[in-house]
Amino acid sequence: MALGARATKVCRLVLWRGLKPVVPGRAAGVLAALAGGRLVRSLLFGISASDGLTMAAVATLLALVAALACLLPASSVVNIDPSRVLRDE
Repeated sequence: MALGARATKVCRLVLWRGLKPVVPGRAAGVLAALAGGRLVRSLLFGISASDGLTMAAVATLLALVAALACLLPASSVVNIDPSRVLRDE
């Protein structure tokens, strides 16, 4: 922002950098849950080990939590005065 970037672009950059690992993490998590579901199939009651709706709901919920976790640093970055940051050592 000290060099002329808009606050929305800086916020978008921080969000993108924070959420970039979420996509492969969700895919790996779903694959691990499918593989692990076979091991605990006898312990599950009311749902199957590969219930698509449950997998999608949990993956979406975790992505939303990650997005909310990235919003706090993004909003604090936008509210910092660039000249003050450049003067601090």
